Amino acid sequence: MDRYNIFRQDGGAGRTAQKGGGAGRTIQEGGGAGRTAQEGGGAGRTAQEGGGAGRTAQEGGGAGRTAQEGGGAGRTAQEGGGAGKTAQEGGGAGKTAQEGGGTGRTAQEGGAAGRTAQEGGGDGCIAVEAGGDGCIAVEAGGDGCIAVEAGGDGCIAVEAGGDGCIAVEAGGDGCIAVEAGGDGCIAVEAGGDGCIALEAGGDGCIALEAGGD
Repeated sequence: MDRYNIFRQDGGAGRTAQKGGGAGRTIQEGGGAGRTAQEGGGAGRTAQEGGGAGRTAQEGGGAGRTAQEGGGAGRTAQEGGGAGKTAQEGGGAGKTAQEGGGTGRTAQEGGAAGRTAQEGGGDGCIAVEAGGDGCIAVEAGGDGCIAVEAGGDGCIAVEAGGDGCIAVEAGGDGCIAVEAGGDGCIAVEAGGDGCIALEAGGDGCIALEAGGD
């Protein structure tokens, strides 16, 4: 009965909050193949995951792709290690300011290759999200899945996770960016006022960057 107790942090393939393990699907999961926030391990898909192959924010390890991940292959801000690509990264072969390491994809990543935040779970699942001023976002999880995200003022972004996946991101005022993760993947990024940048991460990847006005 413990595997069905939503107040415990251990057990089986629960489907709701405060699960501990197994293949849980919601928040505060502990391990296994959880799909949402506050997961502890396994192959979680969303925020506050602890390890495994998490897909979103606040992940602890595994293959997280987004914010507050623990390590692994982060790409953006506040990453922990590897070959980060943006600000506040931890080390490795980062491309911008305060980088630290790894190869994560977004902000505050800690590990592996997660995909986004607040995703629903399941490989190849599609999610549509909107944020900011009239921005539209589409997200997908699983290897080789395609995701589209938009943020800021009318900016459009496309992101993809997994090795060999292609991602396009846009930030700032009408800036366009393309990013890709995994070994041999190609990424294009743009920042500032109409600036264009091409970046690539992983072994044998090529990077071309541009900055300023």
